[in-house]
Amino acid sequence: MPRKAFLCLVLLATSIYSYAQNNTQQDLPQVFEKSTPQEEIARLEDKKFKLNLRLTELKEKDAFGNAEEIIRIEGMLAYVEAKIEKQQKILNSTQHAEKSGIPQKGALSEADYRAKKLEFHNQNVDKEPMVIKTTLTRYEFEKLPKERQEKILSMPERYTIVD
Repeated sequence: MPRKAFLCLVLLATSIYSYAQNNTQQDLPQVFEKSTPQEEIARLEDKKFKLNLRLTELKEKDAFGNAEEIIRIEGMLAYVEAKIEKQQKILNSTQHAEKSGIPQKGALSEADYRAKKLEFHNQNVDKEPMVIKTTLTRYEFEKLPKERQEKILSMPERYTIVD
């Protein structure tokens, strides 16, 4: 009789364990789903607001008695602000990528992303690169060594000599 009870108990425990594993695996994709930068910024701004409220509350009370708590909250505020800046940079970079047509990783596989990035790079290389002209005065030009002067004179599209 004790063996049957032990066996039933083990079977019951394994069935509960397997049910819990299956149930949590279905919920995991929703939990770990990446939020958009706008949602993340809104969440962090709310957290920052709440931390600021708590900080002012602590400072209005006994500031000396809560010094450690105030320092901890100020550290958390600095961390949240850094996270907000990071998300803002991500948001700005995605907006820039959309405006200029730069391919984005998104849901692409690594190979597809690299192929699109290479294709975009090749399209931009075909365009004539913008040449920035350097302006030198006659005095600066004459101070240069002879080899450098010859090199500058051989590239009139890059250098302008002004009197």
